[in-house]
Amino acid sequence: MEFTERYPTLFALVDNRAATGVFEVLDVAPPFDLVGNVYMVPCVGDEYLYILQGDGRPQIPGGRMEAGEMPRQALARELLEEAGANPIEAEVFGGWHLMLKTDGPDAPHLPYPETWALVYSGVVERVSRPTNPDGSRPTTEVHVAPLKEVVNVFRDAGREDLAELYWLVDEQRRGLV
Repeated sequence: MEFTERYPTLFALVDNRAATGVFEVLDVAPPFDLVGNVYMVPCVGDEYLYILQGDGRPQIPGGRMEAGEMPRQALARELLEEAGANPIEAEVFGGWHLMLKTDGPDAPHLPYPETWALVYSGVVERVSRPTNPDGSRPTTEVHVAPLKEVVNVFRDAGREDLAELYWLVDEQRRGLV
């Protein structure tokens, strides 16, 4: 069975006011100059980490690249800021390949109109509270829970795409795909 059949929401066409595109599983990272955002489906032992932001919605940790950063540097920074975690292992898993519809990039250093929201999978260790720098959407809670609980949290919040992403990463970790 194809990924698109098993995970229809994750692989559905994204088409909103800001962008259009699709999620792709990757063997090789896209060119670094096309990466605008980085995210991670992080594992802590046999469980998965997710965050709650200031509005109470669950989210996958990650965010926008800063000027001069490479994707792995941005990932490490975002994990510390949003989850108080350091990556121990991080491999490119996939990403949303997008064409932006906006009048220009959100910041001069970001790719436009073609961009990637790159997703890593791997293992992290919790080392502190989230640093929540000024100007960012603050993380109010960091949770580590079994896969089924994480999936239900995302589904209850209307984020079936992220629920499916966590399921797919778990299948990859267990060697099922």
